[in-house]
Amino acid sequence: MEMTFLVKTIADFLSWEFFTPYIKFVFDRETINEMEEQLKTLKGDLWMKGRKSLDYLKSIREEYERGEDSIFICVPNSKEFFSLLEEMITIYSKRKNRKLQDADHFIRSIWLRMGVEDILNVENFLRKQIVFLKNDSIFPNYLEIKRLSNQEVLAYRIHENDDWFETNQNIVFSIRKNCEDIFDSPKDYDFPAIHFALVKEKERPTCYIYGIQSLHPMKDPEIKESLQSLRKFLRNKYVSSDFIIGISLFLDYLYDQQIQDIVVPTLQIFNYPYHEQLSSSIADSFSGYSEEDQKELDFLYESGDRSDKVLDYIHTKGMVSRFVEKQDIISEHKSERLIYTFLELMRHSRNMDCVRESFVQGENMEFHLKGKAELLKDYETQKKTSF
Repeated sequence: MEMTFLVKTIADFLSWEFFTPYIKFVFDRETINEMEEQLKTLKGDLWMKGRKSLDYLKSIREEYERGEDSIFICVPNSKEFFSLLEEMITIYSKRKNRKLQDADHFIRSIWLRMGVEDILNVENFLRKQIVFLKNDSIFPNYLEIKRLSNQEVLAYRIHENDDWFETNQNIVFSIRKNCEDIFDSPKDYDFPAIHFALVKEKERPTCYIYGIQSLHPMKDPEIKESLQSLRKFLRNKYVSSDFIIGISLFLDYLYDQQIQDIVVPTLQIFNYPYHEQLSSSIADSFSGYSEEDQKELDFLYESGDRSDKVLDYIHTKGMVSRFVEKQDIISEHKSERLIYTFLELMRHSRNMDCVRESFVQGENMEFHLKGKAELLKDYETQKKTSF
């Protein structure tokens, strides 16, 4: 496992594609010497990657010993650390539709989830990630929860996250309208995706909610219009009403599953520098396209050209729109907006208590559910009496 970590994970941290040199692991001298001995068994490209990575770990160790002002992830017990990583890879590689090489991507990405408490105890952080993985299949991937009218149902879908930065999966609640004709397009109204994970803490089932995000949702205009009175009632300057409804539906579902304890991490240490670096890298890549190039490639794409050259340009252009100079907005979405969403829901529902305030009693918010908010209750009554 040590060599995989060295030639894959650390090498990826130093690569142009991912470049996260601010994620700094501090290993003891004995572990570094053991890695150096194992490195002698590698050849060619693997040896070169391992050599560069090992030299990097040595430089981090020296920074740490000099007492430099930086964020370090100290690994007091390397055997336990690598054993936990090995266990994670074993569990992850058994997931459906996943290949073993994808485990390298998973191991590379999870560190962006770390808060202050996670950095102070990396072994506990890894144990929690293992439990997240084990509990990913507790809920069905798709479930129709209840019928809202003779034409509409409330349902959810669980999706596996692509980048793994927040959690392993997200859940999207939708109002789905039955089509009278099988050739009709589906009519859905999707609420924002909720990144979540399940553990048991102090013998109580607990749900971690790392973020709420709009992921290209479907917004059927007819359903949207029927939701307008509720959306206007919940509207405020801090957060979209759909975020409040979406998290309300999820918490109601959790309560039905006897899960009443909620933890909301609001500080992910490495998230901002990652998106800052990503913004710079994408901007540099896009700067290689002149104005004439952009006009030509846009024209070719609009004309139906789907060659690799055109698709690479369109992909990069989309990344520019999504990430360049967006690190402040992304950081706000993972902290302030998340906090506002829960506080606004509490304002409209008396069925949850805040038992730990973020940045007052710690980095995480914690809630206890006493009942269901049922924000769609009036909507259900209105729909049932309208047919």
